[in-house]
Amino acid sequence: MRRPVLVLHATFALLVLLVAIPASAAVHDVQQQGFVFNPSEITIDKGDTVRWHWNDGIHTVTNGVNPNSPDAGALFDAPLDNGNATFEYTFTITGTIPYHCRFHFGLGMTGTVTVNNDVPVKASTWGRIKALYGGEAD
Repeated sequence: MRRPVLVLHATFALLVLLVAIPASAAVHDVQQQGFVFNPSEITIDKGDTVRWHWNDGIHTVTNGVNPNSPDAGALFDAPLDNGNATFEYTFTITGTIPYHCRFHFGLGMTGTVTVNNDVPVKASTWGRIKALYGGEAD
């Protein structure tokens, strides 16, 4: 192969890798305010982190629909109080994960984190890359 062709292939491979690299993970903040989590519903991407912030009282951040759920605390079960002012959890599974405060579930202190799949490479982006190298765009 001639040198220009090798450079062309190497450049193409680098572009494909750069397009396929996902954006860096984000951190989403949730405030504890009295007996509520604010926001109580949040949507994030897989690999993102949620950080809960304590404001007052004694609380927990516990996954599960309620304290009696068989899976309660299986992913996370952390205190949120003056000695533990923040709690962070990085979500590596997709779906809707309910959570609650063990002490104040009966007062409606609940929330959900909806975790989306990784963002795929768009077909239109792939078409533009192919067009750069003499192929037809989709």
